[in-house]
Amino acid sequence: MTHEARPVLENLRPITPAGKDLDAAIAFYQTELDFKVTYRDPAGSMAVIVRDCAEMMLQVSDDAHWASQTAYLIRTRNVKAMYDECLAKGGKAIHPNGQLKKRPWGTTEFSIIAPAGVCTTFYEFLD
Repeated sequence: MTHEARPVLENLRPITPAGKDLDAAIAFYQTELDFKVTYRDPAGSMAVIVRDCAEMMLQVSDDAHWASQTAYLIRTRNVKAMYDECLAKGGKAIHPNGQLKKRPWGTTEFSIIAPAGVCTTFYEFLD
């Protein structure tokens, strides 16, 4: 009798609305957040982007409702350094209400808003 190892979930790759212009979405994530493209389909309708262990699948979509209702939380080691990276690039990606702050639930976090309207919050649990 063999003993099967317990499955381990290693990563989550969400499908992320990119807006109508995949090139513009890719440029935003590369320029503002240092994501790298690891795959782009030949038809130009989707791309996979990665930074460290965070992955997203950008999908061309002009559905503004989908984008405005999409939000992600990315646990981040040294969130202050990530915030400083965004500020050093002019801070234009930071959500108007998303400045770095300590939250009552124990995180320090900030949020960015992508051109398509997707909100991503980078957070860290701090003492």
